[in-house]
Amino acid sequence: MRTKVNGFTLIELIMTLAVASLILGVALPSLAGVTRRTHVRTTTATLVTSLASARLSAVARNTAVSVCPSSDGETCRQDGVWDAGWIVFEDASRSGRPVAGVLSQARPSGARVQTRSSTARPLVRFLPNGAASGTNTTIEICSEGIHRAVIVNNAGRARVDASAAARLCS
Repeated sequence: MRTKVNGFTLIELIMTLAVASLILGVALPSLAGVTRRTHVRTTTATLVTSLASARLSAVARNTAVSVCPSSDGETCRQDGVWDAGWIVFEDASRSGRPVAGVLSQARPSGARVQTRSSTARPLVRFLPNGAASGTNTTIEICSEGIHRAVIVNNAGRARVDASAAARLCS
């Protein structure tokens, strides 16, 4: 008399693991690309939101408000590297330094996201009328071949350009 054994044989288990490994090997690289694109898009959206918030604050407070890269969340960097994050602050004296404190701060999404601007424009300053003082500025967000550029024009409008060539990210 034969007894029925429930379960899997060793061969069935090995074949299942081989198929799962093959599927995982094909899916993992595309998943990494999706993750990089998501980090770049999230960083871009966070930066555009910070710029819009700074512009709105400048108009509402009737004073200049600036956005600049910051490593410590309290002072501005002058090298155009936004990788550690950025701060929004009231800049009534137009000194480029937060005197009255920081209104908000944000960080890029993901460790491999590079965020750069020209060293000629270390910060974006919005005037009480909502305009951005100085010339147009571009802040680039890059991660391993994925690139976005946030362009702020003199009128203070920030727009995203996904087709701009990467010039500042290395």
